[in-house]
Amino acid sequence: MKLTTLYGILLCLLVSLFSNQALAKDLFVFGADWCPACVKLKNFIKNNPQRFEKYKVKSFDIDKHSEIKNKLKISKIPTSVIFDDDGTILSRKIGYDSSYTQWLKENE
Repeated sequence: MKLTTLYGILLCLLVSLFSNQALAKDLFVFGADWCPACVKLKNFIKNNPQRFEKYKVKSFDIDKHSEIKNKLKISKIPTSVIFDDDGTILSRKIGYDSSYTQWLKENE
């Protein structure tokens, strides 16, 4: 991974920590274009923005962001990780199924 890419990810994290959306939580979604469940989740996020109003959603392709994938110990995809405003992991969900919406609500 290029240093500039890692720098961009870290900068994104810092901006999100100090943005005006202080009450919004970060939702990192890890996937890949070759993964059918990841594509379904990506489409769900795109087509249902109202379900993600309380989150700042950031998507990462594991093939392009292996360093952050390794740091967060992402071994299966899709994996979604919710962070609070100080960067602490609040919850993690592996996969995408009918329980995804409930998981989002439980972590608002």
